[in-house]
Amino acid sequence: MCVLLNLQKEILLNDIDTDKIFSNITAVYNANRRFWVEHMGGMLKHSRKTGQALDPSFLKDGFSKVQMRQCFSTLSAELSCFVTNPSQSLGFGENLLSV
Repeated sequence: MCVLLNLQKEILLNDIDTDKIFSNITAVYNANRRFWVEHMGGMLKHSRKTGQALDPSFLKDGFSKVQMRQCFSTLSAELSCFVTNPSQSLGFGENLLSV
């Protein structure tokens, strides 16, 4: 996002609506950060302390939490549109370019 904003300051790519493209960036960032702090961090600390390999069971609660499920389900739904219906995804891309 920073790269695009810097380019737009230089009067480049101003036709791209950053609000449309990055509308949920704060929610994605917060979910990712929380996942790292609450789950990945514990797994890394345990591995460093014991010298054992990373234990993915530390991540189970992170993927079970509602907030993370919502983030991934929203992303999954948006991506599945592109995979299952190429003509619709083409129209979506054209709409973004026409705005």
